[in-house]
Amino acid sequence: MAAADEMRVCPQCRSRLVFAPDGRGMLCERCGYRHVVERPLPAAIELGQAQKLLPFGGTTDGQKITNLRITLRQGIGAVKEKNRDEAFSHLERVILSGDADDKMRAEAWLWLSQVYEEIADKRECLEQVLSLDPTHGSARRGIAILDGRLDPDEIVDPNRVRAVQPEEPQTAQAEQFTCPRCSSRMNYTPDGGALRCEFCGHEQALNEDETETVQAEFGIGGMEQDFIAGLARASGHLQPVAVRVLQCQGCGVEFVLAPQTISLTCPYCQHVYVTETAETREILPAQALIPF
Repeated sequence: MAAADEMRVCPQCRSRLVFAPDGRGMLCERCGYRHVVERPLPAAIELGQAQKLLPFGGTTDGQKITNLRITLRQGIGAVKEKNRDEAFSHLERVILSGDADDKMRAEAWLWLSQVYEEIADKRECLEQVLSLDPTHGSARRGIAILDGRLDPDEIVDPNRVRAVQPEEPQTAQAEQFTCPRCSSRMNYTPDGGALRCEFCGHEQALNEDETETVQAEFGIGGMEQDFIAGLARASGHLQPVAVRVLQCQGCGVEFVLAPQTISLTCPYCQHVYVTETAETREILPAQALIPF
């Protein structure tokens, strides 16, 4: 009993502590000292199961909506101040309120994902956001970070990103198609599945190890482009601007290539080259639109 009574005494002025109005701690009415009672956060999946019991649609009462918006803003402010207990209390109140609509709950779940520390809880919060708003960009970006498809250090502000053009041209790395038998040039067959020598007719099948064909510039194979991750990176908002230089290995002529050039046929010796550049792999332009 003595230990319990000691916990109810203010350590600064020795006055008696009373429960705070929000019920989350003890408060000294004399000097303003506040002792917050830490409580373990319930798992996010438990909060999601409780949400399923709520009615759909929310309320049309303007006063209740205003109160919920104030509570939501208080929760967001607590998240920014890294006050986990206060943030969870406000956001939980919004999520479990029968007066909140889907948009308000989605925003509460999004900010609640920053309160939790466990990966499973963060993922559950973001999945709850997508269940309420399947096109929510921030939630999709958060899932991409958890999956390892997006590095947080690569995220940029798309309204402030700028392309920086280097002063010196970059040397292009190119692969020359030469016949292993007669050293003549080789070209693609009409079906694109092999290389054929124009002189001796030797054919060299592509991907003889039965690996998947990789065409990074078209989003095929091992370098498939992630649309959500691409929007968060600078490469998703910029086009390549660096000038590249290629020297023909057959006749020695030097060419200045445009940034978007991916293949070249020498006009003097007719050798075929395929360029490989870091910029081509970083840029993530949309190659097609999928209607929903």
